[in-house]
Amino acid sequence: MALNCTLHPVSTFDRKHYFYADLPTGYQITQRFQPIATNGWMEYAMYVVDRDKEPRMRKVGIEQLQLEQDSGKSFHNAKDGYSLIDLNRAGIGLMEIITRPEFENGEQAAFFVRELTLILRELGVCDVKMFEGSLRVDANISVRRPGDPLGVRSEVKNLASAKFVNRAVDYEIARQIKLKESGGEVVNETRGFDLSTSTTFPMRDKEILQDYRYMPEPNLPPLRLFDSYSGQTVPEHQVDIATLRTRLPEPPAAKRQRYIQELKLTPAQAVTLISAEGLPKLFEGILQNAKSPKTTPTNVAKHLLTVALATLNDLHDTLVNRQVDAQQVAVLIDMLHEERLPRVIFVKLLDQLVKQPDEIRDVEEHVIRNNFLQVNDEARLGAWCDQVILSHPDKVELVRKGKDRVLNFLTNEVKILSEDRANLRQTKVLLDKKVRGDGPVILNEDKVK
Repeated sequence: MALNCTLHPVSTFDRKHYFYADLPTGYQITQRFQPIATNGWMEYAMYVVDRDKEPRMRKVGIEQLQLEQDSGKSFHNAKDGYSLIDLNRAGIGLMEIITRPEFENGEQAAFFVRELTLILRELGVCDVKMFEGSLRVDANISVRRPGDPLGVRSEVKNLASAKFVNRAVDYEIARQIKLKESGGEVVNETRGFDLSTSTTFPMRDKEILQDYRYMPEPNLPPLRLFDSYSGQTVPEHQVDIATLRTRLPEPPAAKRQRYIQELKLTPAQAVTLISAEGLPKLFEGILQNAKSPKTTPTNVAKHLLTVALATLNDLHDTLVNRQVDAQQVAVLIDMLHEERLPRVIFVKLLDQLVKQPDEIRDVEEHVIRNNFLQVNDEARLGAWCDQVILSHPDKVELVRKGKDRVLNFLTNEVKILSEDRANLRQTKVLLDKKVRGDGPVILNEDKVK
């Protein structure tokens, strides 16, 4: 449903006969003639930060979606002349999504794969850990001159990331063009991808006229789907399409557009936010719980992308594995924008909420108990400013001579003196007045001490 396919109430299984070492049964169970779904389409966004002003939307057709058995994994050692087989996954069920030949380059294919991973992850049908084998891409590539029919294709197997899809497709396009322009012919073959050189290499010839001797699978009955919306009675423990349709989450493409158009996020913020697993849920939870009018969607996105995402990247983890409380993060962001919490301490606490979410149960109580509240009182700030001015007469003189940047040094000294609690905006204004004021700065040294 998420791929806008036509769902078939009855789909059947077939045996595809062939012998290869990674399938010791001599056949594969698949859905050749009556697959579970056909004739779909999927929108995906293409956006590169610092290159594109906004996401470019493209659509690709889905030929069919079928259920079938996985094969084993082969490890070929051409140098020493032997192969190893890992049969642990042989026979395990998988879903194969077959797109129509509508991509023009590796970048389009890679962005499609990224969007597909977002959809599958949001649906909860796959953890999309490509390097672990949960999702793999086989890319079929052919080239042709404008107006000619589709050319002979080569298939690059088991690509384990969108980046590798991009590289493999572009390399194979260039290889086939060079081959044809030099008078050669593209062979219908299976190829692998060398990660170290970003090139493809032949694995085994693809037998063009292979007779797979398809036959109905005798051990599996037809798969039946029901739809109570059309008035069907749904037997117990059977799939009801109408019920599933009500549970479909918002597609990533629609969510991205909503963030940009309604919440006024920048395209870069929207794309990055939606690509990070678990971050959109935390983002929307914060917006629901925030009470300060200064806690805008743009501000929340900025904090999550600059602080929380950096912390997750350092941990090599995602929010899915961390029970971060959106309400407590909302309180923290509210306190920052209400100038009750210094930014330095805010960053430390947000980092802690992501790393160890169980350690801070009540953000406001934690801030008060640890004396983290921002100091906005002008008298206290003025006393710190006086002490810094007294300690750095040379810097004060430089500011008076027009070296405005030195004022930042003095402000930072107040920050250190206050243990990060001084309101830096007020501090800088106070320092400017005290240093540039008429006449000399007169300080009571004993009082400052």
